Amino acid sequence: MTFPPDHRLDGMLALRRDILASPVNVALERARVYTRVFEANEGESWIVCKALAFREHLRSIPLYIRDHDRIAGSISETPGAMPLHVEIGIGENGIFVGENPAFRGYLRDRVPEDIFEYWLDRNLWGQHRARQNAAGGNAAWTEVAQYKFISYQGHLSPSYGELLRVGLDGLLAKVLRRRRGEDDPDSINFLDAVENALAGVIEWTERYADILEARARECPDEDRRVELFSMSRICAKIAHAPPTPSTKRCSSCGYATRRFTSRGTDTRTRPIASTSCSSTSVSATSGATRASRSS
Repeated sequence: MTFPPDHRLDGMLALRRDILASPVNVALERARVYTRVFEANEGESWIVCKALAFREHLRSIPLYIRDHDRIAGSISETPGAMPLHVEIGIGENGIFVGENPAFRGYLRDRVPEDIFEYWLDRNLWGQHRARQNAAGGNAAWTEVAQYKFISYQGHLSPSYGELLRVGLDGLLAKVLRRRRGEDDPDSINFLDAVENALAGVIEWTERYADILEARARECPDEDRRVELFSMSRICAKIAHAPPTPSTKRCSSCGYATRRFTSRGTDTRTRPIASTSCSSTSVSATSGATRASRSS
């Protein structure tokens, strides 16, 4: 890759060092919120409960900005922390501890007992074990789990064409149009879930616009202050409108990817792609992105 003569890599390299130096930790905010919301909505469909929990998580998760971030947004409340996808499964990531044996036991005694007991048989891994055993198997919970039992599986390349054309408000309006007059219960549940998911991402991005503006006003470094104000304006725009130009498109895709497709892995190992897109890359499935394929 060739950079312009005046291009400086100092900030990107400092950010990379910061990410790699982040301590491995367990992020519990998501687990607490999802448990609380699912308990309060027993009897609702799984997809609706999950969307409500997702939105509440985005409303309440503490936000942070690294010193050299050029795109805001993180999958957990503290640097280096791995979120627990409790509705999928609770266990140590077999791939992670296989590659990093020194971290074996990182989850031990970290998950509150009430959260662990609530999800043990309710989450997807627990339901899978129950079906295996009903068919004559001998499936049991284990401290270290296969990746597919504790997180969203797969490396995807989602299409953001419609997001880039109409923005989050445009996608939300499309969902609301589809919702009017719909009488199929499953379709109503799906559209309600997508509405909450999109609304959650809009609110989360607005929160970042506010925190970036506040950080900019307090920043003593003029160059960094200009960056922070610019990031804030971009967040305020892409929270609703189609992004332009390419830097805002990159930010819009980054926000959608982080929130619609987050997974629980070691955030220190994610590469830095470029100075304008310098943050963690995450992937997995999302009902919200499916909405853009419906006409």
